[in-house]
Amino acid sequence: MNSRDMLFMNLANGNGEKSAISDEQLKVVLANCLKDLRRFKGYTLKQVSDGTGIPIATVQRYENGENTPSAIQVYKFSCFYRIDMNEMFMAGNLEEDARERFFEELFGKR
Repeated sequence: MNSRDMLFMNLANGNGEKSAISDEQLKVVLANCLKDLRRFKGYTLKQVSDGTGIPIATVQRYENGENTPSAIQVYKFSCFYRIDMNEMFMAGNLEEDARERFFEELFGKR
């Protein structure tokens, strides 16, 4: 089992319960979080790219759920957005309205 599999094998869902997650589900969870988090913070793709060192096209593929970021890249997003990685996964598991409220609780209203 590689380090990415070990890191993501048991993630907390929105209720704080642990659940196994497939690669396909992981792509969707991260895409939901990354796209909405960028919009919530008001950043452009270029700003995210510059802040993380991840190319714009790659950020877009993650946000569209076309690719799954590595653990290192998730960590870069976590540092850039100043959000705990577990909170990223929890946010990605929430419905869109609940995700917005979650971000407001973490970062304050826009």
